[in-house]
Amino acid sequence: MYRNSNSLLPVQYYNKLPKECHIDCAIVLEPLINTAGTIIATVAILKVWGVSQIKIISTIASKDGLKDLFAKHPDVEVIVAAIDDTLSESGVIVPGLGDAGDRQFDTDVHHISENGGNHKRKHSEE
Repeated sequence: MYRNSNSLLPVQYYNKLPKECHIDCAIVLEPLINTAGTIIATVAILKVWGVSQIKIISTIASKDGLKDLFAKHPDVEVIVAAIDDTLSESGVIVPGLGDAGDRQFDTDVHHISENGGNHKRKHSEE
């Protein structure tokens, strides 16, 4: 599951859940809960599959994202290290910590330098 950066909607690109569910509890690791669209969709998929108890572990979540998640799925348990107040117009947590996928896979990211210049570099160059 990932979030389309233009529409901010979740996209399921891979699902290999078995036909039958033989578990009672699923623990979902979600690095960041921004708009919560992807985690809301993931929880819905797990519920349809038959999971009765879902726990989410995250590093940072936005207040709005948590509000939306609990509005759709009030029965999930969320463990989060920090909650930030603001989402940018592009659906990114502010101040946040950047793109978790870029950090995990060491992909190119855009940085704005102190003089306002925009350049790309890998996280490993920081």
